[in-house]
Formats: sequence, structure tokens, C-alpha cells
Amino acid sequence: AYAAAAQPQEEGARFARHRDTALSADVGIVAVMRAFDRTQADELAVVDTGRRPIGVLTEAFVRRRYAEELEKKQLEMLGERFAGEE
Repeated sequence: AYAAAAQPQEEGARFARHRDTALSADVGIVAVMRAFDRTQADELAVVDTGRRPIGVLTEAFVRRRYAEELEKKQLEMLGERFAGEE
């Protein structure tokens, strides 16, 4: 975490927003996207079962990966249709 007024001995939690919203590593994409929509956050923490932080997800990354996977599935469906027309 970065904050101009932060002291090295301070806990990072002091600067956290959306403390009540954290993502677990096994949550699905729909729940992740809903969490971003609900909080309007750009980043959300990913926590383990003990609620210790293990990473961060950004909304931009999540939405980009979702769009890539959606496009891939659409191309696969079109490819199958085109292959069946031959």
C-alpha cells in the first residue's frame, strides 16, 4: 500500500477501503464482477481462508479476461458452425 503519510511500522489495514469485501481464491467470475459493481472499487483484495491477503484483482483485468474468454467461446461456436457447412 502506498500513502504519503504512512509510517513503516503501521499496519496496511489502516489504509484499506472496502474492508468488508474481499474475494476468496475460489470465487467464481460472476461473484467477482458483482463485487466490483457493488463496491465501485478498482481493486479488491483476494484472501485465504484465514482472511490473510494473498493478492489483488483489478476490475480492468477481470473484465478484460472475461471478454477474451467470451470472444474465444464465440469464435469456437462460429468455427464449429462453419466447419459443419462444408
